[in-house]
Amino acid sequence: QIDKGRKLLVKLNNGAIITLENATKIGPLDIETWKGAYNMVEHRVYPMYQVSRLDLLRMINEDVEKIRIETDGAENLDYSIKRSKMSNALYEGLKNIEQALSVKKDIYSDF
Repeated sequence: QIDKGRKLLVKLNNGAIITLENATKIGPLDIETWKGAYNMVEHRVYPMYQVSRLDLLRMINEDVEKIRIETDGAENLDYSIKRSKMSNALYEGLKNIEQALSVKKDIYSDF
């Protein structure tokens, strides 16, 4: 179980830090579990973090250097990000979202 409000720190190449919090509580039904290589049990969780458009644009334009995920008791998880890799992915995601939102359809469209 992961409580609502767990932090994700995003460090930009200019040293600025953006703090995001997961939007919902994650319970046992939200965790994927399977047996991996060498009979190891693997768990995968997909938390959702709320981010403003302004912070998203900052992450795209200023390049993400590193992220830190807050955990519950264990050591926090730090990940270094290959230059431009996350920024490019965020840019493509934002472009797709903006394109989808620009199309005005209702249930009767193209029926």
